[in-house]
Amino acid sequence: MTTVANRAWQHGFVDGEGAAARCHHPQGIAVDGNNNILVVDANNHSIRMIAGANSGVTTVSGNARTGAEDGASARFNKPMTMVLDEGG
Repeated sequence: MTTVANRAWQHGFVDGEGAAARCHHPQGIAVDGNNNILVVDANNHSIRMIAGANSGVTTVSGNARTGAEDGASARFNKPMTMVLDEGG
């Protein structure tokens, strides 16, 4: 197993490359058809993506605040798992 982003025991909510990124309690993961790693960031109430040669972490959905909203301003309450279908 290899760490591709974040650092152990260094929590936060920061998009960035590799060790500069911060998550808080990553849970479920899935890999899409482009080999991007999608991570459920439970305590940040968000979905994050790790992509590219530099393991860049970006927030796909959620904003580190708990809630229940759909759409572009989606909010979650401690998501735990994720699955992708054939369409990604």
